[in-house]
Amino acid sequence: MVKIIKFFKIHFFNLMSIITIGFPFAAYKFLAGDIIMNALDGALCLVLFYFFSIWAIVDFMLNFNAMMNILISGKNHDPVCFLAFIAKKMSKLLHIKGIGEALDLFLSFSIVACIVGGCLLSKLSDGYIYLWNISTVVNVLGAGVVRLALLFFEEFDRK
Repeated sequence: MVKIIKFFKIHFFNLMSIITIGFPFAAYKFLAGDIIMNALDGALCLVLFYFFSIWAIVDFMLNFNAMMNILISGKNHDPVCFLAFIAKKMSKLLHIKGIGEALDLFLSFSIVACIVGGCLLSKLSDGYIYLWNISTVVNVLGAGVVRLALLFFEEFDRK
């Protein structure tokens, strides 16, 4: 039991970031593509739909890969999003640590802001509102779970 707690203490925040940020943000990107497809007409809408869909799939796969590497090998060096992957490959040019994740975070929140602020949730295909709601609940409640875990780990360290 102590070994499991120590493992999660070391990797908890990275796992929680993947679960409460990475997966929901991949869903938001996919859903943005769906909204674009339903709200716009023309060739540009198809290009944007594929762009957002591929971006979402790549981000989901990178997050899943990082999560599996943490759970199986205890290693935590994998990029969790496409922009982090690109930044890692361009590390000689981009000397700002974490720039890929920061840009992805900004763009993902911008997507959510545009969808909510533009009252575009009604443009989601049938059933996708559930994916939006699940992603939002997981994303928002993640902060509370992390805070409770911090208290638990502090208490565990005292014993």
